[in-house]
Amino acid sequence: MNAIISPTDATAAATSTVATNSKTRTRTCWTEQDKAECLALFAQSGLSAADFCRQLGISAATFSLWRRHARSGEAPSVERALHFAQVCLMFRVRLVDLHRILFENFHAPGMGGKTSIKRVLPALWAVDSPVKRQAPFDEFPADLDPYAYLKSIGGVTDGCGAMEQYVAMQNAVGEAREQIANALRRYVRVDALAMNFILAFWRWRLAEAARVDERRLVAA
Repeated sequence: MNAIISPTDATAAATSTVATNSKTRTRTCWTEQDKAECLALFAQSGLSAADFCRQLGISAATFSLWRRHARSGEAPSVERALHFAQVCLMFRVRLVDLHRILFENFHAPGMGGKTSIKRVLPALWAVDSPVKRQAPFDEFPADLDPYAYLKSIGGVTDGCGAMEQYVAMQNAVGEAREQIANALRRYVRVDALAMNFILAFWRWRLAEAARVDERRLVAA
């Protein structure tokens, strides 16, 4: 039978009251010792991570972060957070929203009026383009788009499935955990390849259109 967690000093967060504009709000603060005691209690509870978080009143994402830091022996720091923020700002100016470009300028019959990457990739993959024969896209069957290939091998094929598998991985150990991790890596890789394929496909189509225009000018 699953253990029941009772509110104790070891698992309860330190609560401080902050007055703002004559209103009182409650803020929950977890110290590193609180987190360590919480993880120790979880190890003895016999509960799943989801049930433990529910009884303790914390999010699964927060608890997963604590566990990851505990396994790596590395605690989060303000310096690391600031560095990550600086990296994000640096790359922000280099990012391009492919969805906006697609929504405003492109349509393919197989998309069915949808602009989800899960609909766009199969629509473009159905075209007999040389892009499919280039690395790394040639790893997948020419007649089966990467998402369909993942489905054919029983892999993760969408975001909801990825979230479910990620939660399941938190309670898995050994080979089972590694299998889930590999399935998630394959899904994330296909998502990244899909964006690259769409961009490469557009470049090919634009180059083809330019060659057609050039031949017309020469013929004229």
